[in-house]
Amino acid sequence: MRYNTDTALKEIISRSEDIRKKKSAGTTALLTTVSGALLLALFAVFSAFVDRSSAGIVFAQYGALMMDEAAGGYVLTAVISFTAGTGITAAVSRLRRR
Repeated sequence: MRYNTDTALKEIISRSEDIRKKKSAGTTALLTTVSGALLLALFAVFSAFVDRSSAGIVFAQYGALMMDEAAGGYVLTAVISFTAGTGITAAVSRLRRR
């Protein structure tokens, strides 16, 4: 069967969409793997900063919930996690624009 211009163009568009879908699936798999690795790293950091000798939680004034001296580790972990999440979101946004 011979192709005319319209069917050739439709075939090219169809193949390019297939290529984009495959690339998107690969990117999604990569980002899922990276997110899982970051989650495991987050759990590792949490376990490193948890003080197992003190089991109590101190309720402070105005309803604030504070851990004892180990609160700095949690704050550091939260800041690092937020920064990593922001970076991943920016990378995904840039990849989607291309």
